[in-house]
Amino acid sequence: MLPGWIAPTILEQLVKLLEPHQHDFIIGSYMPEMVEALKDVKIPFYDSIVMARLFIGLIIKIVYAFLYQEEHITPDFLFEPGWISFGGHMIWAVNMIADTLSGQTQTDLGV
Repeated sequence: MLPGWIAPTILEQLVKLLEPHQHDFIIGSYMPEMVEALKDVKIPFYDSIVMARLFIGLIIKIVYAFLYQEEHITPDFLFEPGWISFGGHMIWAVNMIADTLSGQTQTDLGV
């Protein structure tokens, strides 16, 4: 989806968030194998735009879920009642933005 010159740079920054052994595996073992396996794969420009939109929509929803539903990266201030209320009231907007970007629709509107 991303050009070959930028994808490794972004991945290297993202894996810095992981444990050292996970980082070493991804950079030392996984990435070289993926580069070799995908070296002849060509994705048309239009398809890469569609994939990017789907990916951005996914990331928006995942980040929101981790902030408000998981206990992995939740900043302390989000436990305050005002922020919890804000998060609950804004889920429709987050879903609308992510769904519009990705072209996917929310299947459980009552949730």
